[in-house]
Amino acid sequence: MNYPALKMRGLPYSVVKEDISNFFSKYPHNQKSIKIALTKNNTPNGIAALMFDSSDIAFSAMNERQGGYMGNRYVELIQITEA
Repeated sequence: MNYPALKMRGLPYSVVKEDISNFFSKYPHNQKSIKIALTKNNTPNGIAALMFDSSDIAFSAMNERQGGYMGNRYVELIQITEA
């Protein structure tokens, strides 16, 4: 099954899964689904993705958290699919 997901851009370079989970704490998601993109040096590059339990939840999360801040970084959200 293809669950809806969000791609996040503009994250702090020190981001960890718990930070992302806290950012979306109001919306049901599985912390194990969080994927943080890494540089060649194995450090976060400011991009991540996570899956939600339904497309309605993903849509709500995107609309309500779009442009929110994580630390002092503006977070951009883009709806994607698991594929």
